[in-house]
Amino acid sequence: MTHQLDREVSFAAVELLNTWARFSRTMYFSVCRGVRGADGLLVKTTVKFADFDSAQRHAAQHFRKKPLHPGQLTHRDEPNWLEPTVLQKLLHDIGSTNAATIDAALSVPTRVFQGLPPVRNFYGHRGQDTARKASNVGRQYQLSGSLHPTELCLSFAPNRPQSILRDWTFDLRTIMRLAAA
Repeated sequence: MTHQLDREVSFAAVELLNTWARFSRTMYFSVCRGVRGADGLLVKTTVKFADFDSAQRHAAQHFRKKPLHPGQLTHRDEPNWLEPTVLQKLLHDIGSTNAATIDAALSVPTRVFQGLPPVRNFYGHRGQDTARKASNVGRQYQLSGSLHPTELCLSFAPNRPQSILRDWTFDLRTIMRLAAA
């Protein structure tokens, strides 16, 4: 494995997870502001928000026990958009008419949400703990736990025609397409 290959796989893994987080966040705020579905119909909610700030405050408060301080929020106050259940819980909470569509999209059988975050975290931090957690992903795919995360991403899971990283990419693309339908 070359340093260039490691950098390229690292970039792909980090950006792939970032893409999901951006999609999840954008889907929530779009629904809050009155987006139309692929069928052209307005996605409705039972909770109405006056503006972006009120939708942001609702999302941030939903996952906290203590009240938020008054004033401007930042993205750090928002929930962890990497977790697929965050989008599901928020859309159900606001009574979104597309919540069932999101649930169906996220029911696609995949291990992307279990495997990609620890691999991404390894690339983001490159620490001993993140390396150990990434090695556990290899074992979930019946591969050696001693594989470097780049080797893991480029490996083929049993009975799969493409690399694990490509599987994750295709799985996320499928989920996002189904969710936006």
